[in-house]
Amino acid sequence: MEKSRLVLDAFESAAAVYDGSPFFPICGRRLVELAQIPLGATVLDIATGTGAVLFPALEQVGRTGRVTGIDIAESMVRAAAAKIRESHSQNAEVRQMNAESLQFPNESFERVLCGFALWFIPGLDAALNEMRRVLRPGGRIAVSTWAPPSELDRQYADLLRSYGAGSPDLSSHALSEAQAVKSALQTAGLEVIYATGEDVSVVYADEESWWSQRMACPQINTERLEPDALRDFKERAFKMVQAFKGPDGIHQTRTAIFAVAIPPQ
Repeated sequence: MEKSRLVLDAFESAAAVYDGSPFFPICGRRLVELAQIPLGATVLDIATGTGAVLFPALEQVGRTGRVTGIDIAESMVRAAAAKIRESHSQNAEVRQMNAESLQFPNESFERVLCGFALWFIPGLDAALNEMRRVLRPGGRIAVSTWAPPSELDRQYADLLRSYGAGSPDLSSHALSEAQAVKSALQTAGLEVIYATGEDVSVVYADEESWWSQRMACPQINTERLEPDALRDFKERAFKMVQAFKGPDGIHQTRTAIFAVAIPPQ
């Protein structure tokens, strides 16, 4: 199966549990902070998912600005649209769209954001060129990726594989280092003004909290297990996380890479 189909299928399945992880809202707000979105701005959020970046951006633009989210997965678009309706926002919308071919006129947005998605896009050069095309002069592009997995993530992935429930490789590009992200943006003709890894830490109250707030794809993978295998897997997973448990709960730190770029001056 071609990589784009694998990615689409994975995120169509993940929409129902995508809001669970505490890392996404933390990193979404940080990405918006780095983008320095002015009041009244027009913002494009690429691979919006269920809105971890979209809603913090909406807070920044105020009533006179507008945020448009796009995602390739229809189920993600439906989930984000439902949250927009629930929020009664009048200046946000979400559309199903491929980042490699943005259906917007040139210079449509003052900020273009993309959280944790660049490495999934097969035609990354095309997507970055599109992001630059729709950016207004003086605007900013802000993106995030993940650094290599944390020790907890590595152990969990190994356990999954031992049960035959490992994830397929969805990535099309190696962007787990700040320099790699910087180089990709520079290849698109952008000037990178910030690119670095930042540690993001969360504490889960207990094993059940960790279990229910895992990243979406690991959750989807365990659903493939038969009931007896799932019970055994969960028991072993709970034993595994004991090594990361302190008096206040289970600790996990992941490193996110944030980068901000501007058009050439």
